[in-house]
Amino acid sequence: ASTGHRADMPQTLAAIASSNRTIAAIFVVAFLVAIFPFAESMILHYPDERHYSQGAALMMESGDYLTPRTGEDEVRLKKPPFAYWMSVAGMEIFGIGVIGSRIFWLLGAAAILFVTYRMAKRLTGDDEIALFSLAMLAGNFVFLRSAVTAIPDIPLTLFMLIALYGFAGLLFADEEDRWDAWLAYGGTAMAILTKGIPALAPPACVFGLVIVFPSCRRHLRRLVAPLPNLFSAVLAGWWFVYQVLRSSSALDNQFVGDQVRSKLEFSVLAVLDSVGLSLAGLLLPLIGWLFVIGATAISTRRLPDVRRLGASALLLSGWIALNIAMFAPAIKPDHRYIIPSL
Repeated sequence: ASTGHRADMPQTLAAIASSNRTIAAIFVVAFLVAIFPFAESMILHYPDERHYSQGAALMMESGDYLTPRTGEDEVRLKKPPFAYWMSVAGMEIFGIGVIGSRIFWLLGAAAILFVTYRMAKRLTGDDEIALFSLAMLAGNFVFLRSAVTAIPDIPLTLFMLIALYGFAGLLFADEEDRWDAWLAYGGTAMAILTKGIPALAPPACVFGLVIVFPSCRRHLRRLVAPLPNLFSAVLAGWWFVYQVLRSSSALDNQFVGDQVRSKLEFSVLAVLDSVGLSLAGLLLPLIGWLFVIGATAISTRRLPDVRRLGASALLLSGWIALNIAMFAPAIKPDHRYIIPSL
């Protein structure tokens, strides 16, 4: 009987895992259904959203999909074009309007939920923790607000998360997966095409950990992947090369000015304000969940054990710290900059 019981265990565990994946899929679909009515309303509008909706409409009208323009038909190169292309794709399907401009942001938010589930499962090996992570994010008001706003936050977060998922596999997985390098470097390249320099944060975090912590060097050779590295470099850089050849002064004044020079003119008070907003955006939505975790730990006498994460705890904590520091010199501090850490 004991032997038979042990033989049934893999089937039972597989059934539980399959059930949890089904629950996760249902959760993601329910999220889309619940958030859709807010996406089709202009009541939830962010000022910068006009740049991407108007820019996308102008791309469709002019046929020039490589050079974003303002509503006044002036070149706007503060951000790379991917966020504009998302709106273009939606408008091609649903027409020029609110839902056309935002539909792929909803789908991107749903994809973030799915990859969050997979990321938590990869780091902990626990389906229930992965489901819990998905639920925490799906109910987070900072994330919900961004899911219905056509600005670069959602695609940037999605591609950064894909990159971190790949890097987590390269650093910590027992068995090498050839797709991890493609996800790590390809995700970084797509994030660069979405927002530029901030997208370099995932590899910066990973290589920083490798340099500082010996426990992160166990699979160091996996980080060297010539074909994914080359392909991703080309993918990330081709648009910038095009603009250097076509509009180098605009690229320097707008892109470099916005992402480099303006960050060097920060004040101490602005940095403190930005860090405070980032911490608030990170911690305030979690107060209820932290209470649930604490109450459960007390009632079951089981304390959460961070040691289960091993060296991957360094990746998570390092990523949060880097994310906060990266946006600290922002000219206009905003709690939404913490979304990649959420």
